[in-house]
Amino acid sequence: MATALLLYVPSSSLAPSGKLFEYLGSGRPLLCLARPDNLGSRLVREWDAGVVADPHDETAIAEAILVLWRRWEQEGLPDQEAVRERVLERFSRRAGAARLAQVLEDARRA
Repeated sequence: MATALLLYVPSSSLAPSGKLFEYLGSGRPLLCLARPDNLGSRLVREWDAGVVADPHDETAIAEAILVLWRRWEQEGLPDQEAVRERVLERFSRRAGAARLAQVLEDARRA
């Protein structure tokens, strides 16, 4: 099993990678290389799911890798259960189906 996962999103893209939710759902810490305004970058930062660096900023990438390395030395980069639960709660098919069912029920009542 990987100690940390690399999520790379080219600078030309604002869309998150299709792997974003799979990676977050794994509970493993992420090294997210994406623009600051990319959804992946925002979620990784907001949920403290790893570290973020711009894919064209070599200094920031090196620092992000060092941050992960230091965390690994100190605590071994354990699974992030809270991140995993948050992803499943918000972005799983079950959660999406429940939201859709609520919208349909609200529309039926209106």
